[in-house]
Amino acid sequence: MSDNQWYTNKDLFELINNMSSDFHDLRSEMKETRNIIKKYNGLREELGIVKDKVEKM
Repeated sequence: MSDNQWYTNKDLFELINNMSSDFHDLRSEMKETRNIIKKYNGLREELGIVKDKVEKM
């Protein structure tokens, strides 16, 4: 087996730090997406209620 490393420890450390930052950004985007979906679902429910009221008129 060769003693040559594909990455140095410094390279690995930097890659892991970048990945950690990317995951943090991704979590923030996912949280925002969940909030948007909740608002959308609330609007759909409200639209259904209004539609029912209009049909009863």
